[in-house]
Amino acid sequence: MNFLSRISLFIITILTCTSALALEVCDALDVGESKNIFIGRFENHAKMAPRYILRRVSETHHEVYFRMKFINKTNSKETSDELNKIFQAKAHSCAYKYRDSLVDPSGRSISLMMYDEDSHKQLLGGEPTLVSIAILPKGKRSYSGGYARNIECKEIVHELLHIAGLVDEYDEKDEDDKPLYPNRAVGPLTSWMADSSMTFFGMGAKKKFLYPGQLDAILYPNCLEKNSLYYSCAAQAYDGKPSGEILPSCKTKAGWLKGGLLSGLQVPPS
Repeated sequence: MNFLSRISLFIITILTCTSALALEVCDALDVGESKNIFIGRFENHAKMAPRYILRRVSETHHEVYFRMKFINKTNSKETSDELNKIFQAKAHSCAYKYRDSLVDPSGRSISLMMYDEDSHKQLLGGEPTLVSIAILPKGKRSYSGGYARNIECKEIVHELLHIAGLVDEYDEKDEDDKPLYPNRAVGPLTSWMADSSMTFFGMGAKKKFLYPGQLDAILYPNCLEKNSLYYSCAAQAYDGKPSGEILPSCKTKAGWLKGGLLSGLQVPPS
C-alpha cells in the first residue's frame, strides 16, 4: 500500500469513527449488514465506551466482533505475543462455550467474536477499534482493561459485554462496608452483569442470560428512542457520590432491564 493509499485509509477510518460518535444507532441492520460501533464515554448515555462491529446474521441473531490485543503484565517468561495468542484463543473458546446464554427471553441472540483480519476484514468491510487488555498475575481481580492470568470463562464473557457497552449491576462496598456507587441499579443474579468476578462461582450462581434492555443497548447503542429506561438507570452505575433519589423504575432488579421507554423522564445529566 503506497503513502497516499495509507492516508486515504486513515481519513476514512477517522470519518467512520467520528460519525459513529455522533450517532444514536436506532435503525435495525439489514441481514448481512455490518456497523462499526465506536462511541466515546462522554457521548454514551451509560458512560461506557462501546467498541465493536455489529453484524446481523439473521432476523434474530447478530455477531459482535471485538479486536483485542493482550499485553503481558505478569512476571512470567512468556512474551506478550505468546500470551496474546493464548488469550485470543481463550476468549474465543469462552464466548463459544456460553453462546446459548447470550440470548434474551424472546429468542434474540448474539455471538461474541474475536476479530481476525484474514477471516473477517472483507466480510465486515473494516475492523473494530482496537482494545488493549493487560494480562495480570494470577489471583488479581479482573476488570475490563485487565484480566488475571487465571481468569475464568464467565468473567471473560462479563468483561467482553462491558466493551459492548453494558454496565455493572452488582453492589460494591468499600473497606468500611459502604456502597462505592450508591446510585447503581442492581440486577438479578441471572444477569451477566450482576455478578462480580468475586461471586461468579459462589454456591448461589445461576444460569445467565441477556435481558431485552441489555441486548437493545448492544443492537441499538445510545438510542434513547428504544431504550431510555435502561440508559436512565445505567447512567449512574459509576457515580461515586449520591446524586439524588434513585429513580423508582431502577429499584426493581429485573424491571429496568426489560428495556423500552421511561415515560416523561430524561437520562440523568453527566
